[in-house]
Amino acid sequence: MEMKTKHPVALPDDVIPPPPSSSQEQPPCRPEAVDRALRSFKNGTSGGLDAITPTHIIDMISANVDIRQRILVGLAHVCSIIRNAKTPPEIRGVLYGGWLIALKKKEGGHRPIVAGSIFRKIATKTLFCAQLCIDWRTISALVSLECVRKGVQKPLSIQLEPYCTR
Repeated sequence: MEMKTKHPVALPDDVIPPPPSSSQEQPPCRPEAVDRALRSFKNGTSGGLDAITPTHIIDMISANVDIRQRILVGLAHVCSIIRNAKTPPEIRGVLYGGWLIALKKKEGGHRPIVAGSIFRKIATKTLFCAQLCIDWRTISALVSLECVRKGVQKPLSIQLEPYCTR
């Protein structure tokens, strides 16, 4: 009940904004950016509805040099599709959905956590790092400082993407 009062159901007139125009198209994602984004996740980062974690992908690309490049190129292509809002409607529920978990707080109450798709997270990290030309950890730290400045207490491990990709 507590979670429903904090996070009510969307209103019937709540509309999803239209996809970006072709003039806003992002440049193709590069395999090196995917590799950097993958390695920026903390150990133990959970997977989304598909249950794939960064560790799964890092293990795959660490096994064989030939396979490594093919996987990174494929992931870069997937990230380019996501970054340019060209995902097929059939997969959007899994790609943009997530596991909703309610964690108990020490002081009482609950804290909602959503574990989203690793592919969406990688695409978001590559997009913001390409746009801002700074390291992902630096972005997280800057957002954390801004949250503290505004009186919102967030740890340095704050995830930027939920605040910037809606």
